[in-house]
Amino acid sequence: MGRESRQRRRAPSYADVARAAGVSQTTVSFVLNERTDIPLLATTRERVLSAARDLGYRRNSLARSLVHGRTQTIGMLVPQLDSSFSAAIAQGVQEGLESEDYRVLLGHARHDATVEARQVELFLEHRVDGIIAVTDEFTIEHLEDWLQELLMQNTPCVLVDDSSFCGRADCVVSDDFHGVRQVVEHLSSLGHRRIAHLAGGGRVSSGRDRLAAFQSAAEDAGIASEVVVVPSSGYVLTPWNSRVRELMGRSPAPTALFCANDTVAAEALDALDEMGIRVPGDVSVVGYAGFEVGRALKLTSVNQHPQEMGRVAARRLLDRIGNRDLPPQLFTLPVELEPRRTSAQAPN
Repeated sequence: MGRESRQRRRAPSYADVARAAGVSQTTVSFVLNERTDIPLLATTRERVLSAARDLGYRRNSLARSLVHGRTQTIGMLVPQLDSSFSAAIAQGVQEGLESEDYRVLLGHARHDATVEARQVELFLEHRVDGIIAVTDEFTIEHLEDWLQELLMQNTPCVLVDDSSFCGRADCVVSDDFHGVRQVVEHLSSLGHRRIAHLAGGGRVSSGRDRLAAFQSAAEDAGIASEVVVVPSSGYVLTPWNSRVRELMGRSPAPTALFCANDTVAAEALDALDEMGIRVPGDVSVVGYAGFEVGRALKLTSVNQHPQEMGRVAARRLLDRIGNRDLPPQLFTLPVELEPRRTSAQAPN
């Protein structure tokens, strides 16, 4: 009884499938490893697949990777795990890979260049077929080092939400020029002229691009002489609470704040609340990115559609895995302003 039970629990092998289908183990190998270059009758392939299903055969991914020269694994690097933005990108990546039976090995950089480099090294040790990286201001200056390593090893890489290295790697970013223009046009239509931009700094392309777009849009709206730019060292590195307090203490104070992203906007809202300044009665606040915190706060914001960014990154990585000679490409995805309760008519 015990021996029979153990036999029932044993996973079916190629030999079991071959006996059930009445073919050789070599034929089973060809069929189950999807070898389309081997001439086999369609009826033979179906007989093998039917026998495998009936026996409950599960494909050995490791063995299959040896046949195809791929591990069917993608390394994904994110700067922080508690970010809804990174989570949405990761979800999009997973969706983009599902049809190709790829799995994702997640690496958490923790806003630390050393940790990020080690995560990339672990990806390479696990022989991933490619890497998707969401970069931030902590690690962008060190990205050059490990990106060069990937290029030397011919490991495909797609960078998300930064275009600083678009000449050397595929990059997926948002159309910040039109996104910021929508913000300025929205606030201008509400009568705002004294608009302050809490800038994201110049370490990453999104900070640089949003600042340039803000200045261009303000010029076109005829309010360039009245807007204010609050410079920073980065999205995460800046003490936004004190910056907002100093800004709102000016005379005249701005009637609208355009924040580098939704997290910055959330910090600005906290500071304004502590100061007893009403939003949107006294000042309007607009964010950027489409974070969960923005939706929870009913924040007027620009949605970057991070899930779609992840899907596009995954599809591009699969294309590059199939053709390493593809030239690096920049993918710029559309965005949209989503007005909510934090923006209103400018106070008189």
